[in-house]
Amino acid sequence: MKVFLSAHQKYYIFRLAEYLDNHGVLSSLVSIYPKFKVKEYAIDPRRLGTISHLGALRLVANKLHKKLPTTWFSNHFDAQVIKRLRAHPEKPDIFHGLSGYCLESLRWAKRHGIKTVLDRACPHVDFQSQLLTEEYNLLHGTSEPVIPNELREKMIAEYDEADIILVPSRYTYNSFIQYGYSPQKLRLAPLTPEKQLRPSETQTENKKFIVFSAGFNFYRKGFYYLMKAWESLDLPNAELIIRNVVPDEFRRFADFHSITLLDGHVSNEKLAQLYQNSDVFALLSVDEGFGMVGVEAMSAGKPIIVTENVGMADVIVNGKEGFVIPIRDVNAAKEAILKLYEDQALRVKMAKSALETAQRVTVSTYGDAVLKAYKSLWKSPAEVKVSEEVM
Repeated sequence: MKVFLSAHQKYYIFRLAEYLDNHGVLSSLVSIYPKFKVKEYAIDPRRLGTISHLGALRLVANKLHKKLPTTWFSNHFDAQVIKRLRAHPEKPDIFHGLSGYCLESLRWAKRHGIKTVLDRACPHVDFQSQLLTEEYNLLHGTSEPVIPNELREKMIAEYDEADIILVPSRYTYNSFIQYGYSPQKLRLAPLTPEKQLRPSETQTENKKFIVFSAGFNFYRKGFYYLMKAWESLDLPNAELIIRNVVPDEFRRFADFHSITLLDGHVSNEKLAQLYQNSDVFALLSVDEGFGMVGVEAMSAGKPIIVTENVGMADVIVNGKEGFVIPIRDVNAAKEAILKLYEDQALRVKMAKSALETAQRVTVSTYGDAVLKAYKSLWKSPAEVKVSEEVM
């Protein structure tokens, strides 16, 4: 079995490529990154293909604080991947692409007798779009287009074209079931973070109680509800640190005396310190296909507070490694934060459980689940047993 991976971004796919190469099943990984940018991964350079001009364009756009048009980038990347597939010296058994960026590649692969896997970390695009449109309505009173219609149509076509859809959580899985997709078409493979952290080796006495949160989309990540809960609590000797850019209409939260916003570049070393120096990590996302930052926080030995729409809630037990609360529930957020603020023994107990759980979420567990999904492609629908983990 040989697998051709297509990845317009690193995400978790490069770790998967490393795992597959170590197991002798990686045929090729095509991305926009030059080979020297992939040196940290143990992947045979001969299996790496790069769409260099797209990588250069994205780099320039980022430096100019611009964003390449999503639909154009998606279509162009897709077309370039097909060129690599055509020129590939051996026909792979499986093509594995990321949602929104591989429709024509899926079709080309199917026409040439190659099995196809669509990787969809987020929920069904219509489920996600409806949820985020509701969020804009709640916070602004007006709706804004969340996903360009052309990209939405491409994603839905990909769902239909792919032999199987790989999802990371019950949250994402259930969104597809809600839209009428068969369980036989879905495969569950919980993700793993890029890097496991570790607890701080030194503990500071009598420091502030610190809650940390990180993400890149204000509306999806539920920062409004976290900041509102924090402002309402107004805890003494406490600080909420948020790594995110807050829209101008909510910048008033930045003036609150115990909220610190980090909206510039944060190095990996600084980010690791933020995890380690906090007491609690909070991720109150309205929509989060998995939420690897939650597992990263647990690997640093921190209890977490997440919502029911954070996919990585699958790997924890409410009340053990932390708390799982409803989305948009400010009162539930306040209650969870207050419990951890007032009860140091509970924080220590949950931190220990969080660390133990994080140590079981490894690249191998993820890679094993993906390999199992690949092998199921040669089974009949009747032979495919729906994972008990998603029942």
